[in-house]
Amino acid sequence: MTLTREEILLLPPGRKLDRWIQEHIFKWIPWAEQRGDYATVVYQKPGEREPYMRTQRWEEAKKRHTIIPYSEIDFLLHAVYGDEDWSAEISAAWRIVERLKTTMDVSVYTDGNGKYASECGRWTVDDCNTAPEAICKSALLAVLNL
Repeated sequence: MTLTREEILLLPPGRKLDRWIQEHIFKWIPWAEQRGDYATVVYQKPGEREPYMRTQRWEEAKKRHTIIPYSEIDFLLHAVYGDEDWSAEISAAWRIVERLKTTMDVSVYTDGNGKYASECGRWTVDDCNTAPEAICKSALLAVLNL
């Protein structure tokens, strides 16, 4: 899925924005595990082994696991484990800052009206209600070069 600048700026904080952070900033890979009618989604983070390798009988577990596109994760169909509240929790959002500050200048500030803004490299997002929202949106714009 190709994101646009407008989509990112208009999206409110929540699961969809959080998933975009996991996909584009942190490069987490979602794996679905099917057990009968029940499906779970877990994330493989860079440097980690595949989720099915965490069991002793991994050959059997591998048959139940598939990589699932982010766009197909559905909270009505999947039990999802490991999602972070990037766009709502400042401690989670600050991990985005820590990750990006090695490759670009990152700053977060408030304006005189109590709104938040964030700059990642040359990308600025302002007029956000919370600092985590501003951080998430400016980070996505920077990483996707929008």
